[in-house]
Amino acid sequence: MPGPESNQPTHDAGNSGGSAPSKQRCGIVMPISAMEDCTTEHWLEVRALIFDAVKNAGFHPELVSDGEVVGIIHQRIVQNLLQVPIVVCDVSCRNPNVMFELGLRLAFKKPTVIVMDDKTSFTFDTQPMEHLIYRRDLRFGAVVKFKETLAAKVHATSEAGDSPFLKTFGTITTPQLEMRQIPVGDYVLKELETIRQKLAELPSRWGLPPPSAVDYAVREFLANHPEFLDAPVMKILGPLQVAMRFTPIVTDEEKVTAIARAQEMYIREGRFRRNA
Repeated sequence: MPGPESNQPTHDAGNSGGSAPSKQRCGIVMPISAMEDCTTEHWLEVRALIFDAVKNAGFHPELVSDGEVVGIIHQRIVQNLLQVPIVVCDVSCRNPNVMFELGLRLAFKKPTVIVMDDKTSFTFDTQPMEHLIYRRDLRFGAVVKFKETLAAKVHATSEAGDSPFLKTFGTITTPQLEMRQIPVGDYVLKELETIRQKLAELPSRWGLPPPSAVDYAVREFLANHPEFLDAPVMKILGPLQVAMRFTPIVTDEEKVTAIARAQEMYIREGRFRRNA
């Protein structure tokens, strides 16, 4: 089925020779992790199914969390939910993240197609909207029919324009998000500051106090002697005494506490992988 003709397609940034324009994007919102009796592999099959249907409608499918530029994933999701011309949202299993992103998209009054499997019940808030149903077992014949229906619905919904969902509640004015450009240097500095803050938050996130000189010394010791990583604390204390000659005033209790903190940190990070 040919793609929509009424919307202006975007062009590749480097396309200056009058070649064929790139397809418009279609954002995909769906579960990706195992839920209920649906495995991660199941969602990969569903994604392939939805992607095929969207391509048949003449659009380029991509998850709203995807992006070419490294950045904050939540910011990218919101920007894509606001900017992409059409979104297909799979509410199967009522995934909380999916439902939240669907709510954002509907609040933006943007064209949206909702799909779900035949084992998921309707939610109260979105029940008035049409849902395209597919079989959770992905039986071949039903899948082929669903792909055709979804492709036609994506095309028709993109042609229809804004989502009519909010109109059912009367006249509602949605706020407009401010869009502004910032210099590249300012953006890089902002991202570096974000990374610095995230690194500073790691100890408190794990329930650990800020690292002291003793903590750093213990972690350096374990990094150089990974064979002690899983050893009882008291067995580490002896070798550690030799390695920490520069801190003779540190008590054994402080060293034991630092060892326990370091072991917990390395275990949570999964930094060391023993060879089989």
